[in-house]
Amino acid sequence: MPNTKEEIEQVFALTGGELEDETWVYHQEGKEGRIAFWYEGQPSYVAQKYYANYRNYRTAILCCLFSAAPHQIPGKPGEKPWMLQEIFASSGEARCSRGGVPVQDPVCELCGEKFGTSHGYIYLGDGWVEAVYKQESEE
Repeated sequence: MPNTKEEIEQVFALTGGELEDETWVYHQEGKEGRIAFWYEGQPSYVAQKYYANYRNYRTAILCCLFSAAPHQIPGKPGEKPWMLQEIFASSGEARCSRGGVPVQDPVCELCGEKFGTSHGYIYLGDGWVEAVYKQESEE
């Protein structure tokens, strides 16, 4: 994966520890799928009343430049699948959080600017989205 967790946190304003440390692994049609960047719940900018039950949601951060977000992600054995609810596009960039002072390292690991220059922007690339999934409860 070319992008780091810290870059994803900065670009998607998830610097409060929201991102899970473990990869979301699922099995579908004999293949293993993986989502490296995800968190429980939904984006903070989405009104809670829009999605009534917070705990039945997960948000995956995906690059969908050359493919679409999966419409369905299988649940664990015996659980219902996670169904795609909505996709929120991102510009894929954000001002480097280390800005305001010249770069002290040979190259900033977040924005790529060189020693002595000002910090610039962290750029993930085009096509990044937050895909919100809901899992129906067994009730």
